[in-house]
Amino acid sequence: MKKLYYYRISEGQDEMYSETIVVHEEQFDQGTFEKMVKEAMVDKPGKIDQVDIVKYLIGHYHFQVAYIEAAFHSTYIEEQ
Repeated sequence: MKKLYYYRISEGQDEMYSETIVVHEEQFDQGTFEKMVKEAMVDKPGKIDQVDIVKYLIGHYHFQVAYIEAAFHSTYIEEQ
């Protein structure tokens, strides 16, 4: 049975908080993982978000997504 190592990418706070847990068969120390994330940010200059980083990690390092928690944003108010 293969071991999988979990890595968390998060952004925002409170109602705007979201996180993605990615997994990989290889164990990376925090510095190496942070370097990969910074590569993703340099690869796509301008506005970059968590989704862009996750896509980069999947495409370049073969990570897999294990869990996504997205912030809930109401787009309308229903009056009662």
